[in-house]
This record gives sequence, structure tokens and C-alpha cells, in this order.
Amino acid sequence: DNNVLTIDVLPTIADVLDVDLPWKVDGRSALGKPRSTTTKFMFQADRTATEFLAGKPYQLDEDAGWKLMHSRAVDTFLPKGSKNRFWDIGPRPELNGTKVTEAQAGTLVVVKAAFDPTSDATNVRPASGQFPSLVRATLSGVRKDEALAIAVNGVIRATAPAYVEGGSVRVAAIVSDSAFVAGKNTVTIYRITK
Repeated sequence: DNNVLTIDVLPTIADVLDVDLPWKVDGRSALGKPRSTTTKFMFQADRTATEFLAGKPYQLDEDAGWKLMHSRAVDTFLPKGSKNRFWDIGPRPELNGTKVTEAQAGTLVVVKAAFDPTSDATNVRPASGQFPSLVRATLSGVRKDEALAIAVNGVIRATAPAYVEGGSVRVAAIVSDSAFVAGKNTVTIYRITK
């Protein structure tokens, strides 16, 4: 809860490792005496066509900054009230939680997908705390911006548009860890036709 700044990261690491830094730093270890102020010092970034440059410095009071961050946070871009609000995004969020067999006939068409190794759901071990929640795949027969549904074990868990990366049409979507069961899971990508 202390007032720490990004310039404190290196001094904190050095403190934890009990290493003396060979140069003077502007920050301080987060494990040491806390700052007596709540003011944050920042730079408004200036962007050019090829880089970001530190612009004018300004100060922001911690309380005012916290309120500003909340005013522009999750409630401004995710649907309110849903327990699945972090996944109820994409081109067709109303499909989330729908069993594929309950979907309108002809609305979903299976897409051939080559899943990234990190999206392998064939041996999920919940006790490990690791889930293949970021579903990424290269697709065949799909055009950029087509609406897609990602189903885990027969239930739609996310929708996302197709995009082009490195000359291939791909999809990427995050699904809830709760979508997966221990052991083998089936992840299927569908084109949404209606």
C-alpha cells in the first residue's frame, strides 16, 4: 500500500538480492522507509510515427488519480451486472454459455483450426493452477473480421473476430478457467453465419 513508483523496481530488486548498484538511482527500495507524499510524478508521452518520447512532466495526487482510473476502468468498456463480464465481449457475446447443440441450426459452422501449443487443452491439470485460457489458432477458410465462436466441451465460451498475423488468418480469445475440466478438453472454433 506504500506510494511506490516504477523507478523503485530496480532498487527493490537490488535490495532483495543484497546487491549494491554501481550508479545512483532516482528510486528507492519498496522495502525501505515509505515516501511521505502521495503525489505521483508522471510524463505525458509524446508519440511520433516511430517512437514514444517523454513529454511534459506533471504531478497527480494519488486519490485523484485513483478516482480518475476508476472512472475510466472496467465499467466503461465491459457489460455491467454479468458474472462473466470479462468474457462477455466480442462480436456475439449473447452466445456465451450457449450449448452448441442449442444454437440455431446453420448458425455455427466448424472451422479447421491449428491450435498454438500454449492452447493445448488435451491434458488440463487444475491443481497446477495453469489453464489454456488464451485460445490462439491459425484458421483455414476464414476471412479477416469474420465473427467466430470458441467452444470448450460443447459450450460457447467466447466470441472474437478473425485477424491476420504474418500472412495467416488467426483467432485469439480468452475463456474462463472454469470452462475447463481435468484431463482432456475439446476446443472447437465455429464461424458464426447469422
